[in-house]
Amino acid sequence: LILHSVSICAVQALGQGAALYMAADVLHDVGIQSVGSLFSSIAMIVILASAPILTKKWDLVVIIRVCLATGFVFYVGLLAYVFLAPTLIPMLYILWMGFATALVTMSVQMQWGLVAESIDYNEYITGKRNEGTIYGFFSLSRRVGSMIASSLSVLLIAGIGYDPALTTAGLEQAAGTIAGIKWMVVGFPCVAAVCSFCCFTFIWNINSDVRAKMAAW
Repeated sequence: LILHSVSICAVQALGQGAALYMAADVLHDVGIQSVGSLFSSIAMIVILASAPILTKKWDLVVIIRVCLATGFVFYVGLLAYVFLAPTLIPMLYILWMGFATALVTMSVQMQWGLVAESIDYNEYITGKRNEGTIYGFFSLSRRVGSMIASSLSVLLIAGIGYDPALTTAGLEQAAGTIAGIKWMVVGFPCVAAVCSFCCFTFIWNINSDVRAKMAAW
């Protein structure tokens, strides 16, 4: 759960740190960010509202995997769009990005149900209930990851050669800088989705058999 959360919170933060530059220097429409935030929030609410229905049919981990995998597909398509399209349509980009972000971020909202399960599992294998310690360490790791990522995003912007004077003067950034911004904003969330999916596919080990043993215990 910590690896998953750091992947989403930290790696996505790297992309979000460049979102303003994407709007200003690639889309040339700073105000469109508010539309993207609104759409992403609405999409997330709709998906979250459907969660009680989905959990009656499927395991929570399966739902998280589906959200991550679907979000990854949307990010890959968006990555191809921003690099191959001769001209970007700001509204299309922002809606596409908003829906992909909502799907991936939903895994963060749903993970809290698994934190409680992890606490039960820890008690099952150790005989001690360390609820406060686990919650505290989990929350701290997420904040540390986001803090480090926020700092790294500033260094990455400088590393790709961003020149604020060009934007102020109404001039275009270098082609390599524009490409770097696109990779940060779309590519990093794509990597985050892959890392989180791997966490729930190859590391998470609380399955139906383990739950049955825990219930019996």
